[in-house]
Amino acid sequence: MTDEGTRRPLHSDPIDVLNISFSMSSGLSFAQLVLRLKTDGLPEDEQIAVLQQMIFFASRSDQDLRIAVESEGIEISSSLFTKTPNKRIKQLCIGLIGMIGQLGVEDEQKEEWIDLCIPLSKLLFSSDNELQRRGKNSLMNLIELNENVVSCLLQIGFLDRSSDALNSIPSQSFSSSSPQTTITSSSSFVMNIL
Repeated sequence: MTDEGTRRPLHSDPIDVLNISFSMSSGLSFAQLVLRLKTDGLPEDEQIAVLQQMIFFASRSDQDLRIAVESEGIEISSSLFTKTPNKRIKQLCIGLIGMIGQLGVEDEQKEEWIDLCIPLSKLLFSSDNELQRRGKNSLMNLIELNENVVSCLLQIGFLDRSSDALNSIPSQSFSSSSPQTTITSSSSFVMNIL
């Protein structure tokens, strides 16, 4: 039996000792973080902590974003993305690349709407009904707030993806003699949006 005072923190504990100690290390430049991430055999928890620090660093200013580009932030993130099976690391890599990618954007406001629409539209195709509902409601609210959201959805290929999802419904479901037509749950939400 372990005394509560000597209990080691679990991975699911709200306080991750590794992240705290890493984030407290002062003065690490973005280039040093990149070098740390290039270390062979770096545990996944440390990779996550380094990526979080890189995102924090890059989010401070446009100048820090430029430093992130010059320090190979895109290259290391995309390389790590292809090597790891860890979903959280992949998400952080995508986030860092997305932030750095904002440097070259001409129409920032439109790009922000597109960046928001992409994950929301992905929710519509989720196998989780609750996520589908929340994605649909959020997109509908956005469309009401800003009519440009519709053009963003068109730009990201939403109609093509919706059409593909509807085409993948077995033809028997529509020619069923029963009064209830079987439609996959993601397709029903796509139809709600269309």
